[in-house]
Amino acid sequence: MMQIDVVSIPGKESNDDISKVALPFNLLHTFHHLRKLFLSNYKAVEVVFEILSPSTRETAHNTQQPLILPYLEELHLYYFGRMSHVWKCNYEFSILPKQQSQCAFHNLTTIDMLMCNSIKYLFSPLMAKLLSNLKEIYINSCDGIEEVVSNRDDEDASIFSHTNTTFFPLLDILKLTELRNFKCIGGGANGISTDIHDQLKLSQAFWSLCQYAREIRQMQKLQVLEIRRCELMTEVFETQEMNEKSGTDTDTGKSLPRLEYITMLKLPKLKILKIQGCHLLKHIFTFSTLESLTQLEELEVKDCKAMEVIVTEENGEQTTTSFVVDFPHLKSLMLVNLPNFVGFFLGKNELIWPTLEKARLPSYESTSSYRPTTMEWLPWSYHNLIEVDMDYNHSGGQSLFSSDEVSQLQKLETVRFVVCEDIEEIFDSQTVAEIPNLRQVDLEYLRSLKYIWKSKQGTALKFLNLTRLSIEGCESLEYVFTCLTVGSLLQLQELHIERCESMKAIVKGEEEGLKP
Repeated sequence: MMQIDVVSIPGKESNDDISKVALPFNLLHTFHHLRKLFLSNYKAVEVVFEILSPSTRETAHNTQQPLILPYLEELHLYYFGRMSHVWKCNYEFSILPKQQSQCAFHNLTTIDMLMCNSIKYLFSPLMAKLLSNLKEIYINSCDGIEEVVSNRDDEDASIFSHTNTTFFPLLDILKLTELRNFKCIGGGANGISTDIHDQLKLSQAFWSLCQYAREIRQMQKLQVLEIRRCELMTEVFETQEMNEKSGTDTDTGKSLPRLEYITMLKLPKLKILKIQGCHLLKHIFTFSTLESLTQLEELEVKDCKAMEVIVTEENGEQTTTSFVVDFPHLKSLMLVNLPNFVGFFLGKNELIWPTLEKARLPSYESTSSYRPTTMEWLPWSYHNLIEVDMDYNHSGGQSLFSSDEVSQLQKLETVRFVVCEDIEEIFDSQTVAEIPNLRQVDLEYLRSLKYIWKSKQGTALKFLNLTRLSIEGCESLEYVFTCLTVGSLLQLQELHIERCESMKAIVKGEEEGLKP
């Protein structure tokens, strides 16, 4: 057959006579050179690929078997109403010698699955091992899916109980979106025995993320992890409490370590983590998890109703122990619409993020137990800060940026504050200072705001590149600029002022602004 690179096959109306297998085993060899496969709207299909072992007769005659889609790189599956398996392998195939099975789908790098509502998991352990070149996984709006890797249908799960094979060693992107029944990346049937420690075996384990702890946590190349609207997920980087608090090695009689919680997922190359609409999540990391996340550059958490803290203790209880929370490469922090958010962590811990450039802070509208006095609760390095976005902060303080912090804002470009009700002043400066790169300032409903910058004897604050200033609902604000400040606004193009009932003047007279 001539070489075929791309095949797109739309489905037809459901018909009882249509095969339940989209690509039966005896047809796979006809697409030997296929690189991209798009299948959509197969309402009756239950299995996409049927994989069988060679027959006894073929084995006896040493018949050379064609490789199974060895060049396939991309697989796209859309709108499969009844699909329960992408790959269905018989038991004999699973125990073939490695050289006979390892080339199946060996070049597959991308899997994209949309609106396949009957499938409960994507990979068996066998297929997860075979797909060693997989780089991107996208699963979107598949209502039935509960796991990414599962051995629930294996005829003999013991084959995969003890393995040193790493799953997905090249995986860069794992994106899970709108999976209402999703529970874990790797789970499996209850009662599976799982090796977690060199000397300790657990049974009846219920992992939030990994049954195959050693394998999945070693996704050394994963750089992007996005989880959206997975409403049953309770933990991301799980620390699982063990059923047995201590134990004894039956061979040596020695007492085993008392390991109550074990971090299950370590992603040392992860750069981007985005989580949205996961309403059972109360935290993202534990302190021990952070040790493996030194490359994280973007952290975004949105619309998670139960979210209380970003970092917590392994057992969920706060102690007097002090930790250093270090994000050495974090550039962007976005915490949005977290109604039960209490703080980045509880307790007196040191927070370090020297490269932070962009931050959007969460709402504290419904939180009464956490009232930071200034922005010190989030002690970033202001030297690198480019954008600040804060919503609904009952801060209890007077100035958002202290005089020392203003001198560090050399890279700041954008400022947006909404409903920071106790704030009286944005910038506090005790000297002559400037914020050279500030271009846009939006202030909305800061009801206690009296000054953008309060002029004092011998001080001045300059905004040399400010092009837009928008002020709305700041009912205590009496003026916008002082004479000393307005002289630096050479680039100002837009000035919006709305619903500021106490406003008396745009520019306050110099003689009034220089009172000691």
